Amino acid sequence: MSSPFRVLLPLLLALPAAAAPPLVHGAVPPLHERPSEGRAITGPGSRDGTDETMRVCMLRVQFLEDFTDLTTGSGLIDLDADPPHDRDYFRGLADDLSAYYDDVSGGEVVLDIDIYPSGFNDSYTMDHQMLHYGDDGAYMEGACLLLRDAVLAADQDLDFSQYDAVIVIHAGSGQEADIYGDSPGDIGSVFLTLTDLIYYLPGAGTGYQGIPTGDGVYVAEGMIVPEQESQDGFGLGVLGTIVHEFGHQLGLPDLYDTYTGRVGVGGWCLMGYGQWMMSGYWPSAPSAWCRVYLGWEVPREVEEGTYTLAADDSILMVPLNGTEYLLIENRQEDPDGDGMCGTDEHDFGLAGSGVLIWHIDRTRLGEYVGANIVNVDPEHKGVDLEEADGIQDFDYSLPDIYGYEGSSYDPWFPSGYAWEFSPWSEPSSDASWGGRTFVTVEVLDDPADEMQVRISRSTVCDGWPLSTAPLAFGPVIWPEADEEGDRMVVTTSTGMALAYTADGEGPLSMGLGVTAPPVSAWTGSSSRLLVCEDDGEVHLRDTRWNEPAGWPVTLQGGGSGASAMYIEEEGVVAVACDNDRLHLYHGNGEPVDGFPVPLTAPVSGLALYPGPDEHRLLAATLDGRVHMWDMTGRVVSGWPATPGDETIGVPLAADIDRDGSTDVVAVSGDCVYAWDGGGGLLPGFPSTLPAEPLSSPCLADPDGDGRLETVVLTWEGISAVGPSGATVEDWPAVILQDSLTAGFSSGRAGVGGSGFVMVTMDDGRVCLLEGDGSQSGIFPVSVGDRPTGRPLLWDPDGSGQYRVAAAAADGTIYCWNTDFEPRGWHTGMDHSGCNCWRTGDLPALEDTDRVLEDGSFYVYPNPVTGGSGIVRFRPGEDCAWEIRVFNMGGDLVAHMTGSAPGGAAWEETWDTRDLAPGVYFVSLSLRTGGSSTEALFHAAVIN
Repeated sequence: MSSPFRVLLPLLLALPAAAAPPLVHGAVPPLHERPSEGRAITGPGSRDGTDETMRVCMLRVQFLEDFTDLTTGSGLIDLDADPPHDRDYFRGLADDLSAYYDDVSGGEVVLDIDIYPSGFNDSYTMDHQMLHYGDDGAYMEGACLLLRDAVLAADQDLDFSQYDAVIVIHAGSGQEADIYGDSPGDIGSVFLTLTDLIYYLPGAGTGYQGIPTGDGVYVAEGMIVPEQESQDGFGLGVLGTIVHEFGHQLGLPDLYDTYTGRVGVGGWCLMGYGQWMMSGYWPSAPSAWCRVYLGWEVPREVEEGTYTLAADDSILMVPLNGTEYLLIENRQEDPDGDGMCGTDEHDFGLAGSGVLIWHIDRTRLGEYVGANIVNVDPEHKGVDLEEADGIQDFDYSLPDIYGYEGSSYDPWFPSGYAWEFSPWSEPSSDASWGGRTFVTVEVLDDPADEMQVRISRSTVCDGWPLSTAPLAFGPVIWPEADEEGDRMVVTTSTGMALAYTADGEGPLSMGLGVTAPPVSAWTGSSSRLLVCEDDGEVHLRDTRWNEPAGWPVTLQGGGSGASAMYIEEEGVVAVACDNDRLHLYHGNGEPVDGFPVPLTAPVSGLALYPGPDEHRLLAATLDGRVHMWDMTGRVVSGWPATPGDETIGVPLAADIDRDGSTDVVAVSGDCVYAWDGGGGLLPGFPSTLPAEPLSSPCLADPDGDGRLETVVLTWEGISAVGPSGATVEDWPAVILQDSLTAGFSSGRAGVGGSGFVMVTMDDGRVCLLEGDGSQSGIFPVSVGDRPTGRPLLWDPDGSGQYRVAAAAADGTIYCWNTDFEPRGWHTGMDHSGCNCWRTGDLPALEDTDRVLEDGSFYVYPNPVTGGSGIVRFRPGEDCAWEIRVFNMGGDLVAHMTGSAPGGAAWEETWDTRDLAPGVYFVSLSLRTGGSSTEALFHAAVIN
């Protein structure tokens, strides 16, 4: 077959969802199609699918003759066509279908297709006209009815128990090929599953097993395709439609956008737009992902090196992070170079040749394959072709050939549009949501049957990344674990605590049946790992599993540890267990008098409250309480605090406002709470977050003034709340997130210090934000879906060269080299699980001698809309304040007074609901112990 058969219709536009990608916009109503759910024919005596040959019955059907212009043809099989659509014609289609899959599967799919009825010109005539089945108002119902009626009509002629699949091939053309949109009664090609039959077929419903046959089996799945696709004067082939729909029978999803009809991956894959290559007469082969997914080919997983890609049998897999990877293949239009389309050259209709780079995101596979929505989000596809020209032709282009078939600029090769796919190319090797992976793919050869590619990865530390079993906790740093130095510890979902060296060597097993995040314990002479196990024992182990005298201990009253911390100053171990008790043990393993104490609900997290005279213990519980006890087990007066929401994170303790006394911070529901040591709320709290939280809080000093902000990941981004309850200027950092993977986890938190905060996102990004919320350097980087614990700032050799480490839920652990160096204090220095920071460790306070910080007084939003605005100012020290608002005529229209702590931004709500639109003068007066000041601001009001 030669190139003149390649027809592209300039009418083509992005299309609504359909079984086969339609040729024109709006040709087919949206379908709820999905790949095969298992076996097409079920019941006693049915084939079990283990036979190497897949037996298929093809049922020829026609309709009662019609005379309407709403359908193509007369409703009858076209025996007057050239060639006539007799048995030989359908045998040719069946043989072409068999040959196609035998070739593209490398012999893995062998089809034996029988055609019914057996008469040369015969077909089964349905009891209705085509329009009965093709009515757009009941599209899926009509398709299910056609499958049922065809099966029942053929039941007398064949034994369905001897087949694995059913093809109904009907008179007329498919609605997907209705170029001019003038035959809306045509039937769109579709693959139907048992779910479709249960939902759409009249009289089916729950418990329906499929279409019953006289052979004791049920037809649960089947595909509907037309006898031809030609109509409206355009000669189109039906083979592409048939092989596309049969791809669903094999388990493949559509790789075009089934919501809008955008072509997804274009002509480079059968399940995208490839069925229409060479006008449907010669569909392209399935993509590398399809062939791997169906088990036809096994990719070679590689990290770095130079590799040869053969056009016929090699696919490279390059991991990007824990949940994304590249598949790299060599596709050639005409491998033998003879200019002719050979029987095994199914890529002859492609737009070009070269190396194709496919970006695969497993977070958009799995259940998305079953729902047939793999590529519905053009920004975050499950299977995405990285187009070398950097133009998203398949998603945003004009309706031209490039936007449907693809172009010769899509493959990668030196004399083409681009040959290097890297962090700096466009498109880049970044992860789906933007985190950098630092992978580079260089294509070294022009298109040929064998092409070399060079794979490299920068920035990732030697020995990393690592891959272990799915994780429950971690990572944590175990400083000076042994003569090897620091170790990183993670805990798998099966309860194995694994320790790795800074070079990625290991793992060293540090516990079995682990039930709480392990923490570091410096016992005075040696470094230990505090490990809770499911037999109720609590261990203090070194790397050789040696323990101090008196250890392990067994929790009194049963249960196993859910959260633990080691308090070095006291030499004691605190453990909250899963039967709602808090235990405290001396360094010799003896229980501390007064413990255990009862908890009111399961624990969310523990913290140490470092008081001036004695330490205290903090616990947040899932009934929305924050508790405090002294070291004898007595409840401290004023506690528990009751923010009340079960979505509560790990509590923190530090002097956030730098007034000399330690405060307690927690997030509950969509609010940040801060209390003094007596349980009283600090001024300005609770502070409402812009959205519900996704993490526990961490403390940081992003603005570098020495006072601590509470940083929380929320659905709207990363929020930073100051010590007076006001949001830090330039925050929150609004970062688009993957709503399909995001969810609250109390075990996740960020790391903060002077001028920075580092957090992980559920989509795998590790973000290091500077004081203004921006990112620079290598950030964000990507570890993989749903990072666990907190990211690490790690300087294992004490050289001042910090690494960043993070672990994904699937067990992928990354460690990156950075040029970032924290300025002194940061919260990642807590390795003991105490979640507290003593005043002596905190950053130096910013000196100020001003009553009102320059530039800190303003109103936002300006103009004020929605009935209220915020008056914001930052006093240099504790003060009394007065706000007066005047209209243009000098009339006082609002008056507010109060007090505010020094050194932090303070906000007051200005009610403008009763004010006329216009400009107002907002006057601020501040009075401290020895001085005062006044300031004026102009604000507009629009109501």
